[in-house]
Amino acid sequence: FKKLLPPSTRLVAVNFPHNPTGFIPQGEAWSELVEAVEAVPGCRLFSDEMYRGLEFDEGARLTAGVDMSERAVSLCGMSKVYALPGLRIGWLATRDSKLMVRLKELKDYTTICSSAPSEVLALLGLRARARVVERNMALMRANLALLEEFFARHPDKFRWHSPLGGTVGFPELLGGELSSKAWCQQLVEEEGILLLPSAAYDYQPKDGRQHFRIGLARANMPEVLERFEAWCTNDDYTKNTAR
Repeated sequence: FKKLLPPSTRLVAVNFPHNPTGFIPQGEAWSELVEAVEAVPGCRLFSDEMYRGLEFDEGARLTAGVDMSERAVSLCGMSKVYALPGLRIGWLATRDSKLMVRLKELKDYTTICSSAPSEVLALLGLRARARVVERNMALMRANLALLEEFFARHPDKFRWHSPLGGTVGFPELLGGELSSKAWCQQLVEEEGILLLPSAAYDYQPKDGRQHFRIGLARANMPEVLERFEAWCTNDDYTKNTAR
């Protein structure tokens, strides 16, 4: 990692479990990344941890960035782990007291304070963390199993890498004549199934691979997968991506 960070680097931003791939660094990779950031004078680590707590194997959970380095800032909130995005409640954590003062000043000039009802509901969610996370993980595990079976049935159309955590995966489209953007557009117009093309992430590898993001946390996954499978196996199906 140190070779990737020139002396001019001032911020390294990461998010794990990663959106959209569900990737989590393994082994010593996380510690090595933090060490690489600390080796650059004046550089900070911004760790987006909105999906932290939704790992399929709890042993894969990373130590929070703020606990790894005094130069780190960790971001978390109610949107993903607690499934309460409508509250618009989140938080930053840092051990840098001077930076925290500056962050508070910035908030005073923007939102000033959060919605009081949202803060109350957020507290209820936090106090019920165990039940909420158990419910969400049960739904995600069930849906992941369905997706594993679905993609195993269609190896000619998709390449699937199972996410290690988080609520999304990033399958690859194989063959065909449409870009991932056009393919997703066709799918939503014909079946009402909304997937996010890799172009939305400005993901344009040199070898031309195309991907799409798919969610793992919808209660209607069985119904949607049935429609999705019927669509991509019918005689009129236009195969996925062009280079």
